[in-house]
Amino acid sequence: MARGWYLAYGVLAAITGALFFVDDTVSPAQRWGGLVVLVALCCWYAAIGTKLMHGGGHGRGLLYVSLALPLTVGLYAIVPFGAVMLCMLYPHIWSMLRLRQALAATVAA
Repeated sequence: MARGWYLAYGVLAAITGALFFVDDTVSPAQRWGGLVVLVALCCWYAAIGTKLMHGGGHGRGLLYVSLALPLTVGLYAIVPFGAVMLCMLYPHIWSMLRLRQALAATVAA
């Protein structure tokens, strides 16, 4: 099951990254700034998020979401199509956090 999450994350990240180069309305500053944020988000997922997908670690889940949430929202703030990565953030919030934490993180996102 975890491999499916990894694949889904990679596909959505690749789609988001490709959109930076095919969308004519994206300025060079948005393109490179957004790509930096996307790479940071992917590295954060690879370093922390993948380990949490194997179960447990609600405390570390809070650590993961505490950076993944602002990075994802920041990506969306840079370019509207950055919202694609919300498709992975919300399931992560609900699988890695306790109920009250997940509710608060969902409202924040």
